[in-house]
Amino acid sequence: ALHRRPARLRFKHRAMAHAARALRRLIPREWAPDSVSFVPMPCSKVSGACDHDDRILKVLRMALRGREADIRELLYMTRSMAADHRRACRSSCEQLRGALQVQDDGRPAPRRTLVIVDDVLNSGKHFKVAREMLAARYGVTDIRGLFLARCIRVR
Repeated sequence: ALHRRPARLRFKHRAMAHAARALRRLIPREWAPDSVSFVPMPCSKVSGACDHDDRILKVLRMALRGREADIRELLYMTRSMAADHRRACRSSCEQLRGALQVQDDGRPAPRRTLVIVDDVLNSGKHFKVAREMLAARYGVTDIRGLFLARCIRVR
């Protein structure tokens, strides 16, 4: 796969480290200890698939290293979907609801504020569906989104 080439991986790791540094500066230190649980949005592929990418989880762990942050993998894909950015016709909220599930991670309930972290925000569909599912499962009303965006500059 294209993303497995060494040069591509170096670029990806550099981009992830850059995103982690930016998040570390952005996220208030007081968020981490007792009031916020961070929930990484899973990629469109099931865990274990050769093209599964857990970069959001890795970026969060790098960004919050050394802080008492509560990072929860509460969302997972039950089946792989084509990534929206690679499709002419994007998936619907219903299709996403059919593939995305909430899972308990065996720890006590998440904290009173959930922050869903994702790497892009186009239509808001992934955030909307994740917010609805997490609110229904945990009764949390304070659910926020934190979105990482990147741009490629062409000279």
